[in-house]
Amino acid sequence: MLQFSALINGEIVEGPVTWSSSNKAVATVSGKSGTATATLLAGGTTTIAAVHGRQKASTTLSVTVAVSPIFTVQPADSNVSAVIDGSSGGVKVVMLDNLGDPLPSQSVTISIGTNPPGTGTLSGTLTQTTDSAGTASFPDLKIDWLGTGYTLVASANPSSGAVSSTSAAFNELRVGDACLAPDMPSCSSACADTDLDGLNDAWENAGGVDLNGDGLINDSLHDVLLPGADPTKPDIYLKYDYMSAPTHSHQPPEKAWDQMRAMFAAHGIVLHVVAQEAGIAEHQVTTLDPDAQSSCAGDDFVTMQQLRKENFGNLQPAYHYMVFAHDSTTPNDASLAMNCSADALCLSKPAAGATGIADVFGDDSIISFGYNVDNNQPISIELWSGVMMHELGHNFGLGHGSLADPGNTFQEYCSNYKPNYISVMNYDYELNTLVPASAPGAVTPISCATDADCGPPAIASGRCSNLSSCFCTDDLGAGKDVCYRPDYAEDQLLNLNETMLDENVGVGGRSSLEDIVWYYAGAGTLPGASNGTPIDWNNDGNISNLTGCVGLDCPDINNSLGHSDQLDTTADWTQVNGQFIHFNFQFQCTPGYQNDVAGSKSSGARSRPTIKVPPGWPSKLVIQQ
Repeated sequence: MLQFSALINGEIVEGPVTWSSSNKAVATVSGKSGTATATLLAGGTTTIAAVHGRQKASTTLSVTVAVSPIFTVQPADSNVSAVIDGSSGGVKVVMLDNLGDPLPSQSVTISIGTNPPGTGTLSGTLTQTTDSAGTASFPDLKIDWLGTGYTLVASANPSSGAVSSTSAAFNELRVGDACLAPDMPSCSSACADTDLDGLNDAWENAGGVDLNGDGLINDSLHDVLLPGADPTKPDIYLKYDYMSAPTHSHQPPEKAWDQMRAMFAAHGIVLHVVAQEAGIAEHQVTTLDPDAQSSCAGDDFVTMQQLRKENFGNLQPAYHYMVFAHDSTTPNDASLAMNCSADALCLSKPAAGATGIADVFGDDSIISFGYNVDNNQPISIELWSGVMMHELGHNFGLGHGSLADPGNTFQEYCSNYKPNYISVMNYDYELNTLVPASAPGAVTPISCATDADCGPPAIASGRCSNLSSCFCTDDLGAGKDVCYRPDYAEDQLLNLNETMLDENVGVGGRSSLEDIVWYYAGAGTLPGASNGTPIDWNNDGNISNLTGCVGLDCPDINNSLGHSDQLDTTADWTQVNGQFIHFNFQFQCTPGYQNDVAGSKSSGARSRPTIKVPPGWPSKLVIQQ
């Protein structure tokens, strides 16, 4: 506001005075005596007049206001974390009034307007004061994240009111090795991957994936860190979360991870595992289906996409994600399973109470022991490690029936319980575990009390003679625990056909092989030898060649009720020219990876709980259907 006075002979008029403004959009004036107050409303010119009797006087009032700041030096394309317009002395902004005159001594603040990645941060001296020419210079502005179409906003708050303006768009450009970028996995780029683990050499040499584009691996905010990565040795990185409720926790035992690490280490692969310090809130059901419905999943469910958004951070380019949940896909009481869609691979409904589900070719897996928890059943260490290895195996593309029949989805992923496929991917060996015999050709397991009993020096020959290759069960009772290993198939055994079984050669394994074979014969699951020793497939007490049997006279050794199944098999760990041909470690180019964010559904494989216990065998805990 401004004050005006009406004077006669240098003295303020004492009588009544009428005041007026010729342009009330610029200013209004109020008063009835020799003084009046003008209220400034906008920039412009008005005439303030005073009338006292027959006397009249007037003056011209020009009102100036600040206009929006003007970028006199616009931000230009710059390398990530480099000074914006560094060669020109930085970004410059001028403050003027509506008459075009400079406004010195004004504080101007710069901020990010459009932030294309949503993660860019502006640094430098963000507030400067205009000089006598009304110019504020910003010589040290930097943005720490690449992006196309950034803008800056200049803001000021002079006495005439707040003003701001937006700069022209500019880009922050990636610097350094292009192969460090998250969108450059070896499966979809020309970037080298010497060890074929899906992590290109640039990532592994630098120790991480350069998310922000500054060419450096600095911290977990701007990069995906890959501690211990080796471009000459396959690395698998996995982050897990476990759910907790007031009455229980689904936290996996560290011992299970140790066993998994040992299985991979035996083949020159390093498994790196990262976990949060605390559990996450439990939901009844966790599902791979981004479009899950309550008719199948119930009223309390969460999707893996939601959990990734809440808990996985920026690890997607290089890490698998495993969640230890209560139930997977549908509640374990089977009340809703009939409402669920059939899976895309085997066209089967989900199994209520399943111990897990995973992307086949992907990076998501769910471990779900809710049935055990709800029924107060303990979870043995061999069940933990077997199921965890099984579900991670699906991420690599392994199936329930071995990958011996390329192009035959049923044989590779849906056929199950093959005696000649000794792998945790086979339900029999996932839930009944891989058990070495006391000697090749025997079917008596190795007794143990601790893990020390299952390795050197206690065991001097066979697979268990190697350090950390076999472990001791913890659920069979004193004097009844046995050695086992949670592993994928190591050995190439014979392909079998139930109409042409030759009991004289069993599964035809090498003579030194000591793994126990599980096969079905009428009343239940029986043990057999894996080293080419005869197996009585039809359990009639005689060893013979059953080739030529017909119909129900042929053994149903995989419990499919078929009696004529072709049971092909292969070793999961098969290598050709140093490459594991059955493991697809390059999950970044799989449907499961694309499903991490909104998109099409991925195909999941489920571990179906069963009870298959050989007669006379120590009763092992498995999940009931």
